Amino acid sequence: MKEPIKIKIIFIITFVLIFLLKIDVFGVNIEDKIGKVEYTEEYKTWLNLTDEEKENSVMPRMYDINAYNNSSIFNTLKSAVFSPRLTATNYSKYDLRDDININVRNQGNTGSCWAFSTNSAIESNIEKTTNKVSPLFSARYTEYATAKTFLDGRNSKAYNREVNSGGNVEIALGLYTSGNGPVLENDMPFINNNNIINLSSIQNKPTQKQIKDYVRFQGIYKTYNGGSVTYKDASGNVYSSSQLKQIRDEIKAHILKYGAVVSQTYGVGGSSGGAIRYYNNTKDVLKSTSYFCNNPSVIADHQITIIGWDDTYSKNNFNENCRPSTNGAYIVLNSWGESFGENGVYYVSYEDCLIENNILGIVSATDIEYDNIYQYDQLGNNYALYSTKDVYGANVFARKTSSKDEWLTEVSVSSLVDIKCEIYVNAKDGDLNSKKLTKVSDVLELKNGYHTIKLKTPVQLTGDKFAVVVKYIKNGGSAYFGLEYPDSGYWNTATASKGQSYISFDLNEWYDINELSFTTAIPTNSNLCIKAFTEYDLEMDKFFEVNKYNIDDKYIFNVAPGIKVSELDSNISTNMTYKIYDKNGNLVQKNDIISTGMKLENETDTYKIAVKGDLNGDGFVDISDMLKLKLYLVGISKLKDEFYRASDMDNDNMVTISDLLKMKLNSIK
Repeated sequence: MKEPIKIKIIFIITFVLIFLLKIDVFGVNIEDKIGKVEYTEEYKTWLNLTDEEKENSVMPRMYDINAYNNSSIFNTLKSAVFSPRLTATNYSKYDLRDDININVRNQGNTGSCWAFSTNSAIESNIEKTTNKVSPLFSARYTEYATAKTFLDGRNSKAYNREVNSGGNVEIALGLYTSGNGPVLENDMPFINNNNIINLSSIQNKPTQKQIKDYVRFQGIYKTYNGGSVTYKDASGNVYSSSQLKQIRDEIKAHILKYGAVVSQTYGVGGSSGGAIRYYNNTKDVLKSTSYFCNNPSVIADHQITIIGWDDTYSKNNFNENCRPSTNGAYIVLNSWGESFGENGVYYVSYEDCLIENNILGIVSATDIEYDNIYQYDQLGNNYALYSTKDVYGANVFARKTSSKDEWLTEVSVSSLVDIKCEIYVNAKDGDLNSKKLTKVSDVLELKNGYHTIKLKTPVQLTGDKFAVVVKYIKNGGSAYFGLEYPDSGYWNTATASKGQSYISFDLNEWYDINELSFTTAIPTNSNLCIKAFTEYDLEMDKFFEVNKYNIDDKYIFNVAPGIKVSELDSNISTNMTYKIYDKNGNLVQKNDIISTGMKLENETDTYKIAVKGDLNGDGFVDISDMLKLKLYLVGISKLKDEFYRASDMDNDNMVTISDLLKMKLNSIK
């Protein structure tokens, strides 16, 4: 009888140890430090829909910024790097078609509106930010490359969806930010069917662009009472008129600076009794030029692209049986061909119940600047956690080859709320010992979305493994970080393994996320949304590069008005020391506004700085700058050097009346 007693005692001790580990792991109570940010009620409802209902709807936003960030959006991070700094206050009307080419596409009988709208936003971003014609990207590729089932097998990179079974902009951008698109329309042309095809049809398609940054905007939700509208956030808090205006101005400013944004409507809804009643031409929806739905119980079923706005658009232009109470509408590009609306475009009232719920915009889409991408979040960020103190997240990667010189050049971070963070790297062996970590970034302030940070100095990888660590810093009482997690929606196919993602509260004790089965806050089978981008055989002679702005042998130009020295710093990649001086020869401070007339000196060159439209050297654009340009155009005064460069608003190396018109469009009071 003695032997069973020993076994019982051992079992009791083991149980006590397990219980203690669950409550307090190595002295850190995980449950007290980490919490799950709650999904929006819309997303919870959507997750419980049947597969058929999901197929006929657009997935709503998973999280709401204002509801889950303890600091209000109206006092949140103002990152000039990843958040538009222009204001749209001065423009009662703006249409991207006046500045760039907008392609009208036709999704035919497919359900690929989400792929078309995402690609339209990317195409407009390229044209708006580079002044170059964008190629057309393939929506058919996006539809199929995210689907599971093919004639000859399963797609290992798929979301939990089939062809023509619903999708959204988050899926399209998850595919693209994983390095798998977009691809050219010519590489997989549109065909008006949803037939299952072979896997080879989506393979070996060259990716054309690197989607480096995109942002989500604060949601605006509406309730209606008679002829009045109440505007709320996802938690039901009522917006003031100034708060409502600020959110709309941020959306408009993005369109002005970065191009179109993706949104949603209840646009299909079946035949009579469906969405048709909300168009202004119910006899022939294709000829409708305006739309307004005031039924907040409808479910979004169509994604579209906002290409502008008109504050003066008359409420009388809408269906007399369903008419908004105020003037004003977004100018919207549909994907139903040129025969719809006014050459494919129509107007959606600001008061529409869905148009402002879930808006996302592309900030940066560039040529591909990496040889390798290291990632565990191939599907992207769909899960948000918070910590009551600063928390460190780490991904440890095994190098794909050690036979070539390889340099870490960029790191991307995803979040479903606004965050502050710093980046550290161990390039030698992937060990997370704090003594082996090197800080490679300043404090970053990132808006809700996906962001790629170019390291000021590339880091050479010397071991078989390396680690990228992100310090998530408390903002408004909590530190937020994102995971990819197999929920019951589109992300159900996500996978993870031990030895990939870790968290720490002090850089001493690290916890493997996929070994934390005892905590309910952090789900197993999930990974941190941190990617690493590397290049081979990087030339490490003296280099000086400016991202986002333009540089030649004399000038740094195309600098946006109103930005601080700290933003210019964040867009400079160099292994040289440099200094920036004001027009009087004094060293500038990080919080100083960059202005025309400043100069930057590095170890080999001196550059004059030209702020676009700033002709009086204060860093902003107003009536006095326009007056200086008018005086130059009529021959009364001259513009020299960087001031002439600042006057060239359309980058054609000439200063003409068209530059004055663009200055008026982009002026800031």
